[in-house]
Amino acid sequence: MAATDNTIERLMDLTVTLLNASQGLTMAQIVSELPNYPNSSETASRQQFERDKVLLRKRGVEVEVIETGAANDYRYRIDPATYYLPDLNLSSQEVAALDLALAAVGINGVTEVDGLAKIGLGNVSSASPIVDVDISPYSPVLYQAISMQAEVRFDYSGVKRRLSPVSLRFALGHWYLEAYDTADSISKNFRVDRIETEPKLGTRGSGIVPDGARDSGRILSVPSAVEVGEATEMLVLEADARATWRLERSLGANFVTTRNADGSSIFTIPIRSWKQARSWVIGLLDSVVVQSPEAARSSMVAWLTSVATQPAAAPVSISNPANLGPATSPIDAAGISMTPTERRLQRLFAMLEWLAEMGTVETIEVAKRFNMTVDEVVAELELAACCGRPPYSPGELMDIIVDADTVTARLPDLERARQLSASDAIVLVAASKMLLEVSGGGSGGPLASAVAKLEAALAAAKSVVIEIPHPEHLDELARACSEARELEVVYVADSTGIESTRVIDPIKCEVREGQWYVWAWCCERSDFRIFHADRFRSATDVGPRRDGFDVSDADGIDLISSDDAETALVVLGPDARWVADSVPITGRHVEDDGRIVVSLSVLSTLWFGRLLLQAGPDATVLSPVDLVDCGRETARRVLRRYEPTV
Repeated sequence: MAATDNTIERLMDLTVTLLNASQGLTMAQIVSELPNYPNSSETASRQQFERDKVLLRKRGVEVEVIETGAANDYRYRIDPATYYLPDLNLSSQEVAALDLALAAVGINGVTEVDGLAKIGLGNVSSASPIVDVDISPYSPVLYQAISMQAEVRFDYSGVKRRLSPVSLRFALGHWYLEAYDTADSISKNFRVDRIETEPKLGTRGSGIVPDGARDSGRILSVPSAVEVGEATEMLVLEADARATWRLERSLGANFVTTRNADGSSIFTIPIRSWKQARSWVIGLLDSVVVQSPEAARSSMVAWLTSVATQPAAAPVSISNPANLGPATSPIDAAGISMTPTERRLQRLFAMLEWLAEMGTVETIEVAKRFNMTVDEVVAELELAACCGRPPYSPGELMDIIVDADTVTARLPDLERARQLSASDAIVLVAASKMLLEVSGGGSGGPLASAVAKLEAALAAAKSVVIEIPHPEHLDELARACSEARELEVVYVADSTGIESTRVIDPIKCEVREGQWYVWAWCCERSDFRIFHADRFRSATDVGPRRDGFDVSDADGIDLISSDDAETALVVLGPDARWVADSVPITGRHVEDDGRIVVSLSVLSTLWFGRLLLQAGPDATVLSPVDLVDCGRETARRVLRRYEPTV
């Protein structure tokens, strides 16, 4: 028998045995009663058992540890309450809505998620996604930690963290883990894609979050997300006319304390800390000036000065973007994937659960459903028929009869659907909540009721939070897409900050990187363009969509593709490494001293200057020559707004 067969048989036996061991089994009992455990030494069998526990946990099966009170004496079992999925009682309309969500939300990074068939999902095979979202390979284990209320440990920014997880939140185009940091006794947020080591889980219930600690580290799209009562200080900004319009839309007019005749304004904004708000203020460039607190103003000047006077980068071993390695790190490239054994185990679990419900079915139907040959089905089920619980008498083995024509299975332990794996669960919850958020489904409709049922049945579902802003003129833009209408718009270009009036024919509205974009035919340029939906100051219907272009050509336009783009080579020190995870890069290389060299496409010097200013003095441009001083020049331009005190 092949080694992988031994593994599958051992894991199936372990699952069935522990599921029926209400009082639990000791390690010695497990090793002595179940075949395929090494009996050469207690250490070897213990190590194999620990590996099996990890593998089962990845598939959504948690092995519970029961303390007996005696030293080093533990018993193990699988609690039916955590093994079986509660009945979701989904209506046919709710199943259809969840299927649509899985099809309409493109989950990137998830390469092996096929356990959703157990609850009747997966019937929509093709649809055009309107939302793309990346899920880090670490997100499922963090979701599982929330579900188990388990402590989680990982390295972040070079520091070993020991945390009690609270929620997974999608905001500003990224996933964040909110968790209570036991070292600092405060709730904090961690960018999931910046976690440096694979998270390790503690035992169920070990992640204790004190009362009042939740939400104390909320992610902020803008500082005004802080309630006035929660603020520790008030940030006073002088904003020019351009920034006034943008800030009023995002913050609200109630934060304007002074309006000037030239269109500029004074905003007074509650913040928790200047450190938290600094990057947001830097991103507004020279359209705002910090007036107070004085410490924040001085900090801003010091930061700008450090970038303006930044020295050239120390030499690196890479000078040509073509010589860089792939853009993704090994962790990014891995995605949420499974080993062949994990994949086979999941498929076998799914097959047995389906057969437990069906009873008798033609073998060819099983083969088609699980993308196998008839011979593979027969071999796999013959292996499963040898699995069961000690003493492996006929009554304790899985009751499966299989041949080339039919399969008959009587499997009462598997008739109920097994708990979703963390990968399955986070994909389902994220996709359904994402579609609900972008469609404005609110509290009504089958998708909303399906999400409510998921939250009631899945322990961590309520802790998955989706935040996608709804731009002011999105409804008019979406209506123009669906009804083939032409619009006259006032638009503020992100690359230049210049306001213009133009006529466009919107084709589609989609969410990318957590923001709404509009693909449209621009009559001024006689070409397709992509517009930020939140940059429209007005949108007026002026008639039917004009002829003269092929609507399907809009699908070939990408957010970052352009014949006019330059490729910049940038060196990132420790404090600027986040850039490699936050913007699309085309290549990366890690130097021996830990610095990262990345290449990225630059479509706008305004965008590039803003990025370099936010990255600070730890980001240095190597090439091309015309972009080497982009960060310094941007810093000097903003500094001129502070000249009276510089």
